[in-house]
Amino acid sequence: MDSIVLEIVEGPDRGRQVCGDTVVELGRDRSIQGALTDEQVSRRHARVIQGEGGLLVEDLDSTNGTFVNDRPVAGHQLLAPGDQIRVGLTVIAIPSADGDPGASAVALPPQITQVGAEVLRPPKPDELPESPPPGLVAAEQAPGFISDSAIGAALGGSHDAALPPAKGAFSSDDLARLVDTRVKFQTNRAAFALLGFAALVVIVVLGSR
Repeated sequence: MDSIVLEIVEGPDRGRQVCGDTVVELGRDRSIQGALTDEQVSRRHARVIQGEGGLLVEDLDSTNGTFVNDRPVAGHQLLAPGDQIRVGLTVIAIPSADGDPGASAVALPPQITQVGAEVLRPPKPDELPESPPPGLVAAEQAPGFISDSAIGAALGGSHDAALPPAKGAFSSDDLARLVDTRVKFQTNRAAFALLGFAALVVIVVLGSR
């Protein structure tokens, strides 16, 4: 009976068992017991040895290193039941002491609802509704941030939709241009005032010396 039984629980060879008498080598070399198809594994990556105190793992100067429970292996490391060895993208489980030797440690894949291609197919033109569903389209409305009556009151003209515009009354475009002109004028005036104040301060400082 083999004294070393390891089970691959993650990676390309997931679900396979690796067995040996006293030594099991892991790597991509097809001639060893623990031959793996993982491209991230070196040809001779690691070695598991049956020692007097239990199983030991040793890294064989691999490119990506060997890990036990996500910790790097340095020299020979004693393995405990339930430990996991990682080489490349492959994870190998050490059987638990109280576990069933025949039980698999490989986790079952999650059940995913299969979606057919018909569900993902875009609808055909004749399958689309003739009009949008109710509640998704609203009637077009005039902007409500400034009412026509307010514009008419501000400019002295009538902008009520029920009344014709007063002779000489401004339109909303005229109002926008007027507001823009006034804002620019006030900005320029503020800039000149600031420059004048700065010049006054300089004159006062120089005069006080």
